[in-house]
Amino acid sequence: MLKYLPMSREEIIEAIPEELKNTVNGNVSALLIAGTLTLKNRKLSIAKKKSKYNNLITEVDGIKFDSKLEANRYTELKLLVKAGEITNLERQVPFVVSDAIDWNGKKLREIKYICDFKYHDNTGNKEVVEDAKGILTNLYKLKKSLFLHRYPEYWFREVKK
Repeated sequence: MLKYLPMSREEIIEAIPEELKNTVNGNVSALLIAGTLTLKNRKLSIAKKKSKYNNLITEVDGIKFDSKLEANRYTELKLLVKAGEITNLERQVPFVVSDAIDWNGKKLREIKYICDFKYHDNTGNKEVVEDAKGILTNLYKLKKSLFLHRYPEYWFREVKK
């Protein structure tokens, strides 16, 4: 029996009657490439693959954020801008934390840390770099450490779940 939206690829393949499995060049996966399959006037779609850290891409003001936490923080920061507590709000600002180098004849490119938000805090008169994090990965911890060492003039803030 067919289920309605969403179904995994495996569930869709199992649900397709045997006589229809060879309808597209003998390959059912060709039907699944577009992510939808119409079968007996029923439109089925393939379930989106779960993200590694169970984050949900969220859109606010036409801007896509990597997580609900980041989107919610953006909304809060916009309110602080309206209240005049912060100014110069920017998103996804890159900072070079390690310069490009030549190593054994090979050029290794620079390493960047990209913050979620950068703004000027008018209440404390300081520049703030902020990251909204659900999970603190080892790579994030390393880049944060390099950032803190290289840019001591910024106040670093983590917003966690």
